[in-house]
Amino acid sequence: MSEQYRRDGASVVQRGDLRLLLDPSSLVDREMLDHGAWESTQIGLMIDAARALKDNPRRKLFIDVGAYWGLYSLKMWRLGVFDEILCFEPDANNFAQLEAQMFLNGASYDIKRIKAAVLDSPGTARLQRSTSIADGNRGSALIQESSEGSELVQVVALDELLDVKDAILFVKIDVEGSEARVLAGMRRLLAENDVYLQVEAFPGFEDRLKDSVPDRLTKVAQLHWDHIFSNLPSLPLQSASASSLHLLQGNPLTP
Repeated sequence: MSEQYRRDGASVVQRGDLRLLLDPSSLVDREMLDHGAWESTQIGLMIDAARALKDNPRRKLFIDVGAYWGLYSLKMWRLGVFDEILCFEPDANNFAQLEAQMFLNGASYDIKRIKAAVLDSPGTARLQRSTSIADGNRGSALIQESSEGSELVQVVALDELLDVKDAILFVKIDVEGSEARVLAGMRRLLAENDVYLQVEAFPGFEDRLKDSVPDRLTKVAQLHWDHIFSNLPSLPLQSASASSLHLLQGNPLTP
């Protein structure tokens, strides 16, 4: 399919099995436009782990916290493994792009979108507007105290929102410094389900994960700033990713 450029610079393109509306002024979108991928190793590892559980009869959910325009959710949806997919994105501009991706891919009835931030308790918070970010990375909007360049957004806590037990949860968290608060608001979910958890935490924030991730989850891998934890008994390792992953001794990843 040929790329169809719009006057605002955005374009509709085919990337693999996804049709996407991409904005070249944003970092993630530029990578998708120029190279056709973003965080391909992390996504590949998650895909392999999910595929290994396809025949497991237990309920399976994918939860995308800080979804941006939904790349992870769309990739997991394409697998046909998960009974339910929920993605959370609080920024108005990013959420509009997320809705466009759902329409373009026919996923509007299958992926649940929640326009809210996820933290440790429900309410409201100030979120940096993604269009105000200096380097153009609209996926890096963060919770802030100042009202300047921000908007008031709804906040939810996953333990209060979801009544899920004895299921298999795949969770991706990318929230620009609020990781500990997200995890604090989902303690019950992490305790009562089997989990594959990927958390982005930049240098200086990793220590917060030690107190926030329950002991029942073992850290099995780290790639750049993404930390992967799980209590699933065996996870297949994507062979093409082996040289890129920092695997931890005693982890349940098996080649």
